[in-house]
Amino acid sequence: MRYSVLMISICLVSASLAKADSECDKIDDLFASGASSAVVEAANNCLENTDLTAKERQHTLKARGISLAALGDVEAGIADLQSAIALGDPTALLLLSHASLIASQGDISGALAELDQALELEPNNFIVLEARGALRQQIGNFPGAVDDLNKATELYPELTNAYFHRGTAWLNLGVPERALADFDTFIASNDNSPYAYGYRGTALDMLGRPEEALEDYDRALERDPDLIFVLGNRGHTLQRIGDYRNSAIDRERALALEPQNIQRYVSAALVLYKEGRDYERAIEVAEAGLVLDASASNLHDIRAHILAVLGHQEEALVAFEQAMAIHGESLISSYQKQLILYGYGDMAPDGQYRLETRTALIACIQDACDLWPD
Repeated sequence: MRYSVLMISICLVSASLAKADSECDKIDDLFASGASSAVVEAANNCLENTDLTAKERQHTLKARGISLAALGDVEAGIADLQSAIALGDPTALLLLSHASLIASQGDISGALAELDQALELEPNNFIVLEARGALRQQIGNFPGAVDDLNKATELYPELTNAYFHRGTAWLNLGVPERALADFDTFIASNDNSPYAYGYRGTALDMLGRPEEALEDYDRALERDPDLIFVLGNRGHTLQRIGDYRNSAIDRERALALEPQNIQRYVSAALVLYKEGRDYERAIEVAEAGLVLDASASNLHDIRAHILAVLGHQEEALVAFEQAMAIHGESLISSYQKQLILYGYGDMAPDGQYRLETRTALIACIQDACDLWPD
């Protein structure tokens, strides 16, 4: 979750301009009221005053830069803030403002460097700690994110966004019980966030509480019906508890929203196969995915299973062999273990596709057996 200009605007502490110039004088009040266009106009007039000190000019550039970004001209906003920083001795909040904008444009490393500099100036600035923790979470430095966000919430427990970011970090660290506590705290004061419900649902799922997870996934999708990760997670949970029909609906919806993601084809084709209601649709999805990526061994595998059910035994064997040729020994070994389990052979599960394994596989295809482990 990137930091918005609005959030920074709320957090910045304005210093009064010393000059009695009327345009300069009113910038702080306009800035505090959120009148971005008026701030830009006043700052333009103020900056024409050649008698401004460096600090006054820095302050005015900061206000104009943030306001320009709020109006949608992020590039101009960044330029103003860079000019303000270049005047020397930037404050922690000026560095935070610039870091926020460049992070929004994808310069995460540059933003983190500026936040490090800000924290050298003010080690206990909880706003900067939260911002760095959020960016660390975004780039996958989850332990670093937790450290920053722990300190931020110790300094200011009401910093609710920090609980969201820390909860996400805990999820990625595989600590769902702590993630759940953080999302509970966040939702208590932000009960309309679809992401928070989605992530809390994930934590509940990880804790083995699928019914509660589904309730949260429902809440998330009520607020944002197109939230792909929640559609995927709910589809997975529904499939796991045996509700293939509703799982298929979610999987197909996610596929429609993200047709370039090969995993969406895999998930949709698999649950359609497991549901057993519409094999023609299942094979259609699998084959569409293979057009996108012919090396997707799991789609060859799913297609093979469906062909076997439809009685196309020779085609099924070819598809199974394509899957094995792409995926290699681990898939062959998995097939061998299932074939042994079902009594089709007693070959060693060594990942080698020899005649004995092929003979057993043909017999399995004739029975349309399912080689997916339970």
